[in-house]
Amino acid sequence: MPTILVYASRRLDDSAGSLARIEAASARENARDGLTGALLHDSRTFLQMLEGEHDAVARCFLRIAVSPLHEDIRVISLAARDARLYGDWSMRVVSAEGREPGLAARVRRLLALPREERAAEADRAFLTLCD
Repeated sequence: MPTILVYASRRLDDSAGSLARIEAASARENARDGLTGALLHDSRTFLQMLEGEHDAVARCFLRIAVSPLHEDIRVISLAARDARLYGDWSMRVVSAEGREPGLAARVRRLLALPREERAAEADRAFLTLCD
């Protein structure tokens, strides 16, 4: 049963080069560690879903927590699930720029929900934005 972690953070470097480095490192390290997921971004916000074996998700999140690329990291949900949402993607990176509502507004809405509702709502947000 995979562990699914969803977190949001404030993006510090909005350059295309920074995003390309994140995507390359994530794809390499996640494939090595058996992780899958998606990273949504706009110029100010990251919203990421990580899926995999619990210890691998925890190790990856520790690397993320000390990264200088973002700050104000907030865990939205952490749960065991029956199946992965993104089993084929070592890390899909999707721009949410210009979407309505904006990514920061979606994060605020997710964080305002009761904890028990966050995982299902995060799933819906990812599925909508990754289309």
